[in-house]
Amino acid sequence: MLLCALFRYNLEETAPQVIKMPVYVVGHRNPDCDSIVSAIVYAEIKNLLEPGCSAQPVRIGPVNGETSYVLKKFGFDVPLLIQNAYPQVKDASLDPAITVRKEESLFQCWQVMKKANAKCVCVVDDDNKLCGIVTTGDIAREVLSRLPLDESEFEDSKRSGKRVPLEVAAGVFTEDQDIKTFTLDDPISEVQEVMRVFDYKQFPVIDEHGQPLGIMRRKHLLERPSKWFILVDHNELSQAVEGLGEAKILEIIDHHRINPVQTDQPIMFVNYPCGSTSTIIGKMASDKRLTLRPESAGLLCAGILSDTLAFRSPTTTEQDIFQARSLAERAGICLEDLWREMLTAGSNIDGMNPRDIIRSDFKEYHIEGLKLGIGQTMVHGTVPPDVIRQVQEEMANLAEDGRYDLLVMMLTDVQASGSLILWHSQDPSLIQEAFAVKSRTHFFLDAVVSRKKQVLPPIIEAIRKKARRLKLNS
Repeated sequence: MLLCALFRYNLEETAPQVIKMPVYVVGHRNPDCDSIVSAIVYAEIKNLLEPGCSAQPVRIGPVNGETSYVLKKFGFDVPLLIQNAYPQVKDASLDPAITVRKEESLFQCWQVMKKANAKCVCVVDDDNKLCGIVTTGDIAREVLSRLPLDESEFEDSKRSGKRVPLEVAAGVFTEDQDIKTFTLDDPISEVQEVMRVFDYKQFPVIDEHGQPLGIMRRKHLLERPSKWFILVDHNELSQAVEGLGEAKILEIIDHHRINPVQTDQPIMFVNYPCGSTSTIIGKMASDKRLTLRPESAGLLCAGILSDTLAFRSPTTTEQDIFQARSLAERAGICLEDLWREMLTAGSNIDGMNPRDIIRSDFKEYHIEGLKLGIGQTMVHGTVPPDVIRQVQEEMANLAEDGRYDLLVMMLTDVQASGSLILWHSQDPSLIQEAFAVKSRTHFFLDAVVSRKKQVLPPIIEAIRKKARRLKLNS
């Protein structure tokens, strides 16, 4: 079930989920301003509307100059950087770590296990550092190894609780064998490999100080532990965090073309043809009669201005303008002043590494079996020839390293209302047909400032035309 909400949705109609673990709210790779701020504010909204939810904004790439300025202006930290979405030990439902001191008796240990209904306990020292583990099987073997005991000896052992010291049983693990432990950050794939090699049933999970946090068992792998995500400002797998296929997607909020990742169950999918994801989130907040903090409203203003180029982009809608003005009033800011500040912070590429220029706002697409990437950055005035040359050289390197069939870089001058287009491809006909140009290096497109609406669509059409011709000729 795919719900494309046209600003007519009701969050109460979506069955609430019991949230027991972190929910990561994340934008696309190589995030732009809208991607970062929409993740921050939606995580805030999620936590306000759903008590017990632990939504956390994260990112999967460095923030650009414009975004850094906006976060600092409104008093927000840069979201946590994550490398992938692959499940880790922290994502599993671990058994609790029941601990006993190593000086305690075996009988006392057994009493602790019975009370906690645990099949194993962690033996710790005075610093609560793991020394070993004792299982019910260890206790049984230790007692049986000391038979025959007459009835009086056995009863005396039970009463005193000191007949068999605990360290004797724990010694099976602390002296004769290594204790196989995991940490919360260990990937589940590594856990599976260790469990294939070692025929243990319980594996302690410890922190950086060696103190036990829980017990990992084979049954936990059968429960398919995974991270939980809410995607904002994207819905395509090629733009998402690595390993998303092994994660659980709870929601998607986006304003781009729909080429969505697959989910195992119905989710809330909000997709609206406006200029910014920040617009959608602002509308969701107002529909819920939720009063955002002035700082959060300011962030969303910045996201809208960034993605719509201060309403100059053809993607701009009346809803973008309405939300930006409403949010600016709540934030107590002037939109024109904020845009000038953002433009100054984000359009200076002097001294930037060529790859950083390309990657500052870069999106990857897969069309008809071809892999293409389109980057965009703001510039002010004429771009120096040496910068053009350096970026083109880096595009050639990136195309080879990433096996891209086509790379396009938009150097957009908002004041001139146009973009300098740099490109690299082994097949020049794609660009030449898409934009009716003959240039093999770069060219300027007047009044072209939107990747989503003015650059990507003609490239897709050129690719599909070529695919149709090849099919007819085959």
